[in-house]
Amino acid sequence: MSIPNVVGASEQNQAASGWQSKIFTLLRAEIFFIVILLLGTALRFYGLGAESLWVDEGTSISVARLSLPGILANRIFKNPPFYFILLHYWVEIFGDSELALRFLSALFGALSLPVMFWLGRRLLGRQAGLLSAFLLAISLFHIEFSQEARAYSLMVLLVLLSMFLFVRLFERFSRWTAVGYVLVNVVLLYTHFFGVFIVAAQNLFWLFMYWQRRPVLPLTWQRWVALQAATLLLFAPWLRYLLLEVQAMQATGVWIPVPTVGTLWSTALDYASESTLLLFLFAGLVLFVVVNGRSSLNQTGVHAIWQDRTAVYLLLLLWLILPVIVPFVASRLIVPFLIPRYTIAASLGLYLLVAAALGHIRWPSLRYGLLVLIALTSLMGVSRYYAFVDKQQWREVAARLEDKGQAGDVIVFNPGGIRENAFAYYFGRNDMRQVPLDLPFDLATSYTDEEQYRDLGEIDKLVADANRVWLVQANSNDTEGVVAQRLTALYETAEQFPLYGVELSLFANRPQMDAAVAAGPMVTQVIRYRLPEAAAVKLVWGVDGWQLLPPASQREETAVIDNLMVTAMQKEGETFVAEVQVPPETALDYVFQVTEGQQHAPVDLWDTQNGQDYQILVGTNESVIHESGLSVDERTYLAETAVTTQEIRYRLPGATAVNLVWGINGWQSLPTQYWPPDTELVDGLLYTPMSPGEDGFSVTVPVAQRTQLDYVFQTFVDNGAERVEVWDTNQGADYQVTAVESEVVEIRPSLTIQMQQLVTRAPGWGWPLWLGLGLVVLSGGYLAARQKQRWQIVGAFFSSRRWLYLRDLMRELISRDIKLRYKGSILGILWSLLNPFTQLLVFSFVFQALLPLDISNYPAYLFTGLLAWGWFNASLTASATVILEGRDLIRRPGFPPIVLPVVTVGSNLIHFLLSLPILLLFLLFTNIVLTPNVFWLPVIIVLQFLFTLSLAYFVATFHVMFRDTQHLLNVFLLLLFYLTPIFYDAGRFSERIQWLFKLNPLLMLLDAYRAIFINGQAPNFVTLLILLSGSLGLLVVGYQLFLRTSYRFVEEL
Repeated sequence: MSIPNVVGASEQNQAASGWQSKIFTLLRAEIFFIVILLLGTALRFYGLGAESLWVDEGTSISVARLSLPGILANRIFKNPPFYFILLHYWVEIFGDSELALRFLSALFGALSLPVMFWLGRRLLGRQAGLLSAFLLAISLFHIEFSQEARAYSLMVLLVLLSMFLFVRLFERFSRWTAVGYVLVNVVLLYTHFFGVFIVAAQNLFWLFMYWQRRPVLPLTWQRWVALQAATLLLFAPWLRYLLLEVQAMQATGVWIPVPTVGTLWSTALDYASESTLLLFLFAGLVLFVVVNGRSSLNQTGVHAIWQDRTAVYLLLLLWLILPVIVPFVASRLIVPFLIPRYTIAASLGLYLLVAAALGHIRWPSLRYGLLVLIALTSLMGVSRYYAFVDKQQWREVAARLEDKGQAGDVIVFNPGGIRENAFAYYFGRNDMRQVPLDLPFDLATSYTDEEQYRDLGEIDKLVADANRVWLVQANSNDTEGVVAQRLTALYETAEQFPLYGVELSLFANRPQMDAAVAAGPMVTQVIRYRLPEAAAVKLVWGVDGWQLLPPASQREETAVIDNLMVTAMQKEGETFVAEVQVPPETALDYVFQVTEGQQHAPVDLWDTQNGQDYQILVGTNESVIHESGLSVDERTYLAETAVTTQEIRYRLPGATAVNLVWGINGWQSLPTQYWPPDTELVDGLLYTPMSPGEDGFSVTVPVAQRTQLDYVFQTFVDNGAERVEVWDTNQGADYQVTAVESEVVEIRPSLTIQMQQLVTRAPGWGWPLWLGLGLVVLSGGYLAARQKQRWQIVGAFFSSRRWLYLRDLMRELISRDIKLRYKGSILGILWSLLNPFTQLLVFSFVFQALLPLDISNYPAYLFTGLLAWGWFNASLTASATVILEGRDLIRRPGFPPIVLPVVTVGSNLIHFLLSLPILLLFLLFTNIVLTPNVFWLPVIIVLQFLFTLSLAYFVATFHVMFRDTQHLLNVFLLLLFYLTPIFYDAGRFSERIQWLFKLNPLLMLLDAYRAIFINGQAPNFVTLLILLSGSLGLLVVGYQLFLRTSYRFVEEL
């Protein structure tokens, strides 16, 4: 009988548990880095293929589709070939959809995060590495270009790798590190020519270090020259083409404008994702270093050579400044080539410097508070980026042309190069003639009348003999609109289609009967139409295939609308009569448009003889009578329909004016008598100004019941420098609603508004706040380093022993409570999120799929309420037993029981705060735009803390005296949960029970949270004051009750 190898099995189990323990320990140690990596990756891959490719991305796919020799021969300035070669093979494997094209860039963007962390940790320590990786993860500038089929995210990754290997070479010279450094730099230069400035910054830094530390520097001048020579030798084949392109640009000019100081400020804001606080922290760090000198510049990176912060900061400053300033100066002196996105790699130096600035702040609460402000500001920009269109809508342009275009139409592209890029990617028809137009409008130093006449003649040649011309313009230098003006002069009608980033216009001629025929004898034709239910009818007609009569042959009562002749018919009893004069033996084509019902309600019904149109040969009958061909339902609709009013509300925080652009039943216009005040008819569309109010903008329009109302919004925003016009067209699909009596339609901005135009490029409203915070950080650090004795006088009150004792005691008790609650748990604090998530899924399923509630953004509405309720519910439930569970502490002499309810509410506050990033991401991914009103959040949190704490004192006191309090509290909280509008809208109930909701203070808190998160509005200030006064009153009473009964706690326990 064999004895089992128990010892061997035990050793195997120990080995298995050993590696599992190591993995678990590693995960716990790197949990913050893992969270940052997952966050940054999610932000870069979310909605990757949602938007259309724009012109530059079209260039990428056009070049990538070439053969390898073709890519190398396609020497496009600003675009060396390496990225296109990668994209070429990527497309061959994964296809060329928008998602596949952008996936490569998103992958490079995600890979940049760990390299940023490793580099920051090596230069500035682990904390700075995490902070810099976090700033990169939430940077809108990098997220945007990680979602673009261009070389920018690859350039960022290569720059980080180059800097990491560069740092390693200073620590210890290694042959493999040197080879890797050369190869990465060569690939960087073959990816984007702005890599030259990164290499230049490294050379300047090496010169400084060689001058300062030549005896101990492992990177000797022989080694350094060899590395740079190898890099230059490998890049030399492309350097020749680069120099030739620069010479060509000097000779012919470029489309890039000459940069100004405003360009530098705009670039800085791009780096900071519109967060001026981040820029002030950078300025504060620079000033702090200047004031304190070298004495404060020590103890930083993991290697001895980086323990002098002078070297570290010099490297980072060169990395940040040189790739911007040198192109700026060269662009002004030689030829313009500076565009903010070309300098994207320089922003990495800023993030590392800001991480260092945060590390200088000695107070953790202030440090992390500033980090939260930076994160909120960045996430506001990210939410706008996801919620609104950011790229040129070439997909929509191609779809519109394929749908509306006719065989033989001419499509003119200005400039001509846009035809071969994104447009060719989407457009599939070949029965429309496509012609490029390249005119040097703004590039010529002088544009004489003779040159203009010559160019206008070129336009005439391109569109000769074309009845319909489509003009497509994007990135055009035609700032004066000369091309559109010329085509407007050549053609009789012009129609514009509002799309973001692309101007699409249709110019057409009206087909007309031959003037010689129309000048001959005319015959009067009488048309009669019987429809008793109508109050107004128009005859819409044409001749010989819907041609127009020449203007000289048209009668005064006939108008031409949308290439059709329209004559109002006169009512004679139950019949409508119209007379038209046309040449004899002419085919008369016509239909009837019913514009008013029996009750004079504006309607729009068409009698088209079942889609076949009416037609007669003029001269065979002097009078024709038609019975209405409308259906029974349509005639009943005419007889019963009355005028009603349709109210439309539109919410767009930051808008200064909004116009409702509208029509009915397919964008038809109403008679003038039904127009709202100040309404104008422009290009066949009704423009009505909307009235501003507390809840946004609103307007009421009179239409017939059950009429289809078509509309879009024209919005204006004053950003301090100019008035910006933005169109909200519901992703090009237009808004529609069927008019119903006394119904209100509330619209929030759709995904097609370019919200970036609504954000000012100047410092904006927040700059005094950020400047003040930056000065506080700077002066605080300076005074703490130089004049500590003054802070002792200022903080004497806060340094009292009692205060320090209570503060430390509460901090330790809260920490102990959280650790004990999740001791031994794998998920740990994540369990606290499972309950609201489960409730979110259940309620969303029930009230969206089974019993749908008409609440916009319902998941976000629900999640916000569940998180706030979770904090309140958990705090009160735990406060009921806090005295009983803390009996050992209370029995100790000198222990203050008054802190126990504070600890209970505070520990649950920690869970609430940890849930907020999940809420912010949830709002981000549901396309809800964060606004500056989100900074009201700390005020609302303080109010909820005070209110919850005041009730916690009552509950803790009562439960010691009456042990049934806990059970009664559970019943009360259950009732309160359903009486609080967490998963429903209290405004949907009748006025008779509204008083019940107004008595609920939790409703005030939920409204405040939803106002700042979902609606983008400031909370009601009066409500906050009421809640503050009530909470303070309850807190005083509860506190006094707790104090007076606390002496009995030991006896009761």
